[in-house]
Amino acid sequence: MISYDYRIERLDKGRKSEIFVPGKLPKKIDNITYIEGPNSSGKSTLLNLIALAFFGHRNEEIVNALRKKMIHLLNSQRNRLTFKIEINDKNNNLALLAEKDNPEKNEVSLFDYVNGKKERLSLESFEKKYNLIYDIPQNPTERIKLLTQEIKEIQRRYGDIISDLKDYIRHILREIESSRDPNKIKKLKNSLKDYKKNHNELQRDLKHNKELLEKLERATYCKYYLKYKEENSKNYNQLISMQSKSKLEKVRKTRGSKEFDQFNRGLLKELKYLKELQENILSSFYSLPKKELDILSIFQKINLDEVTEFLEFPKNLNAIMNKIEKKCVELIDDSKKEDYYQKAMFYKELITVLERYNSLKIDVPGTAKSINDLIGDLKKELNENEYLLRYIENTKKLMELIKSFSQVKQSIEVHYLPDLKELRKENKNNNETITYQKISLLQEKHKETKEKKDLYYERYMKIGEPDPKKVLKLGDGILNKYLNFSEEELLSEISKINSDISRINEEITTCNLKKDLTTNELNILENQKPHKYTKYQEKLNKLFEVTEELTSKLKNEFNKNIEYLEDSNINPEEINENQKKYNWAVFRYLGKRIEFYRHIKDYYEVDYINLIDEVLVTKNGKKIYFSEMGTGQSQSAYLLGKLNTSDNRIIIALFDEVAMMDDQSLKPLFDKCRELYNNGKLLVGIIVQKANKIKIESKIKD
Repeated sequence: MISYDYRIERLDKGRKSEIFVPGKLPKKIDNITYIEGPNSSGKSTLLNLIALAFFGHRNEEIVNALRKKMIHLLNSQRNRLTFKIEINDKNNNLALLAEKDNPEKNEVSLFDYVNGKKERLSLESFEKKYNLIYDIPQNPTERIKLLTQEIKEIQRRYGDIISDLKDYIRHILREIESSRDPNKIKKLKNSLKDYKKNHNELQRDLKHNKELLEKLERATYCKYYLKYKEENSKNYNQLISMQSKSKLEKVRKTRGSKEFDQFNRGLLKELKYLKELQENILSSFYSLPKKELDILSIFQKINLDEVTEFLEFPKNLNAIMNKIEKKCVELIDDSKKEDYYQKAMFYKELITVLERYNSLKIDVPGTAKSINDLIGDLKKELNENEYLLRYIENTKKLMELIKSFSQVKQSIEVHYLPDLKELRKENKNNNETITYQKISLLQEKHKETKEKKDLYYERYMKIGEPDPKKVLKLGDGILNKYLNFSEEELLSEISKINSDISRINEEITTCNLKKDLTTNELNILENQKPHKYTKYQEKLNKLFEVTEELTSKLKNEFNKNIEYLEDSNINPEEINENQKKYNWAVFRYLGKRIEFYRHIKDYYEVDYINLIDEVLVTKNGKKIYFSEMGTGQSQSAYLLGKLNTSDNRIIIALFDEVAMMDDQSLKPLFDKCRELYNNGKLLVGIIVQKANKIKIESKIKD
């Protein structure tokens, strides 16, 4: 039963206000009622007030024209409105109460009754339980298409519901994560164990590197301090000897031709570079097998200073260089050694890359090893074959040095020696010029060796007195691999070890920080109580993934699908497979919504409705195009579609101005209302039609 009463005082400036109250229509009607009546009999006012009581003016599924009428009724500047509406369910229990008792305010109070308990309803809580349908079936064939708007709204609503569920599950998961979780406690303990193990390994590496650095610095600085001290002393003695034997003053006064002087200075500069190459070649040769040292001893005896005196290279030098080059080719022409060299270089590059990410606690795919463990394995592989790797690298370096030596020697033979021989014949004073220039060169070399000696002495004094007897030799003990390292390589190794020490210290700091953070988190968790849903955490994670996927489908993918279907310019040939599947689901859904359709004199069970081709297809395959539908019949089909909703909310249905529908078209509509009412899915069903006389019929019973 529906009971209602209202009072509308319509205000008009300068004129007497009008009062409207129920008069021609009864104040009590059945839940399913058919009303006929003339204009101004109160039919539409009743529907507007019922819709207004249930937030119809804020319901975007209701056409704008009807919402404007409801908003107009609420306008206190134009209307002073009060009303009260009570709706009982089929068991005659009060279900809903709506009232507006203050004409000055727009507020409508709505209450729900569950087991006799009264509860206030907000718009959100009302829409969760009830589905208000208020419509005027104008242009019904066109508005069949607009049922897609309802589908869009259903998708949005269910998207919101699932999104809320997703957020709730996320909230529970966060609570579980912050509660006493045995699995997390176990993981934290394992992590703490790993951090402690890593910390111990880092401390061990740090101690080893510091010891290695201290001994390597002592050995290197001592070696090269003594070397340059000896060379400096030797250069000084040579310089004093040469100065005492020469007639330096005479040389300066009668220095020969400027041309000879220029060529000779160029020769001395090139010879200086050539002697540096000779020293580097000798240094590289030390890493080769001992049986090759016979070549080294011969090459070492070549005195390049004699070139300035005789203006030619030793006759056997080319043969010696060819023999060295040939021997290098033999040494490196070994496919197994070359294969290992390529593999070792790959390992070195891989270690460099992995060390950038060694703080990450992850296993390397396919190895079941952590990054640190894999780095350790690669370094062990390299260390076991360090000699072979250095052997190949030094041999390649030696070949480059020999090539450079030959090129410089050839340049001297072409650009300097021929001209100097001719100029020496022309002027006897040129020999004195050579002596002067040799003295200048020795002075320069003496200065360089002194600077090097002082540099290494200063470095050594920082770590201790340079006493060779107390210094571990290169090649012994912890320094076993450094026997054949050049000066440049030793300094580079010292720099590298310093960098390793800095890196290890940083890693220790990071490891300690992680260890402290993990310890604090573990203490907090162990002092907490376990969450009641902890044992369901894995299932909740899977459910969260499902709700996340469903939310995305409903709010994004399906929303785009329905908007595409609403497009009036669809080209059927351009529709992709996913859209086709979605379209077909919508067509079948609309067929279930309308369910039955009366065409001419017969009733048909609807299979689906194709919105693109604008055709209704029956179960027996009959096609009825929208253009062939009568107005009353299409109105009936449209309203049935509105009633056949897929959700479980209780329907409040209000249909106005169904004048084009005859008894045959109205019958399936009343049948559907009764079916829904008897199943508890419909609370109100009022259908209104214009007529000359008032007629009120209860349609609760057939």
